[in-house]
Amino acid sequence: MGEDQTSGDDKAEATAARAPGGRALIVLVFLILALVIAGLAWWVLQMRDAPPDDLWEVGTHEIDPDCVPGSAACPVLISPRPIGHGSAGEDDMVLTAVRYPELDDPIAQWGACMDTVLTCLAPTADSTPDDKSAALRSCVAAADCPQACRDRFADRADQAGADLARLMAEFDAIFVAEEAWCAPVQ
Repeated sequence: MGEDQTSGDDKAEATAARAPGGRALIVLVFLILALVIAGLAWWVLQMRDAPPDDLWEVGTHEIDPDCVPGSAACPVLISPRPIGHGSAGEDDMVLTAVRYPELDDPIAQWGACMDTVLTCLAPTADSTPDDKSAALRSCVAAADCPQACRDRFADRADQAGADLARLMAEFDAIFVAEEAWCAPVQ
């Protein structure tokens, strides 16, 4: 009987020794599960806040890298300038900036969007902050920008109220900043 009791005690001690490790394993599994669930929730929330994939139209114009500056396809935007200091010599490199009037890729569309907003805002440069706030709201609302961008700004502008600094910060975050919501991705 002593042997049976000893082996029973050994089993009880072995079970007791394993129990804390078992609990730690269960806690570890629950922690990993909680992290996975939190990661999925974060990802879902990020996707909900992402701009639509078709925010900007797909461009249809192909750039011709061999176009002749000054031709109809490549009007000169900035006349030839020497690269470096001094005047251009015969063998020096020159830089000529051309523009592609038909270019319609997402970056060109974004440029047109910004141009309509900034052109609209130009007359308000010397206005009061309240007038500038009102002008920024109306200029973005009437801009040649995707509707989703204009709607997002309108929603955020409502939260910002008449505070010009907050409105400008929202405009920057939505349209201009490096990771702006409406910035084209290429």
